[in-house]
Amino acid sequence: MAALMIPPLNFEHVSPGVFRSGFPTRRNVDFMRKLGLRCIVRLCKDKYSPEVAAYMKAVSIRVVDCITEGNKEPFKCIPQRIIRKALVALSNAQYHPVLVHCSNGQQTTGCIVGCLRKAQGWALSAVFDEYRRHTAKVRALDLQCIELSSVHGVSGLQRDALLETDPEEQSRGTEDAAPMVVPQKDVHPSGSDALAGTPPAVDDAPACSEEADGSTYASRDQERPEMERRETNNEMGQTGGDASG
Repeated sequence: MAALMIPPLNFEHVSPGVFRSGFPTRRNVDFMRKLGLRCIVRLCKDKYSPEVAAYMKAVSIRVVDCITEGNKEPFKCIPQRIIRKALVALSNAQYHPVLVHCSNGQQTTGCIVGCLRKAQGWALSAVFDEYRRHTAKVRALDLQCIELSSVHGVSGLQRDALLETDPEEQSRGTEDAAPMVVPQKDVHPSGSDALAGTPPAVDDAPACSEEADGSTYASRDQERPEMERRETNNEMGQTGGDASG
């Protein structure tokens, strides 16, 4: 007699290799074994039963913890880093088949799946309809969270999945990095002095500013001593002439 396979509460197929449900129990072990799961994205803090834990350890199922209390009035919302971490795991083909679940498989799971649908390019009306079909109580904050999700397109999620990067660690490393100083090209000349942040060298030659008639301050300063000598000689000549007269 074949074993009776019971799916977890609110089990549903999302996309190729991706499933959603409520919290799996010992009665669902045979069904989960039939799925051949490689990964589970856990959204709640509930602990698995000894039977489920033993099965997961025996087949080396990876558990990606994205623990959250969900969206609750008035100010409690799922952090964007949690949403992105869950979506990266769901988009990683190496983790497929993958199951995402919360306690009952409705609001929180529906919110994560809705964000995934948005990243896949679904219209918001279709995303909201799917969310409503899988929940007995619609949360306005869930719909708002899906609409305001900062994850756009699956290409970035797949790239992060291939690199196996943790967005939380990546953002923390970026914040700890020293800021890069960009030299001001309008102040410093191009070259090693400008890149080092040192002021430009000052030329000892007199600065030259061209006037409207084409002459320069420097040339006029050089001619001034000669003109003064000529004026002095003329004055001395005139004084001598007056004395002889």
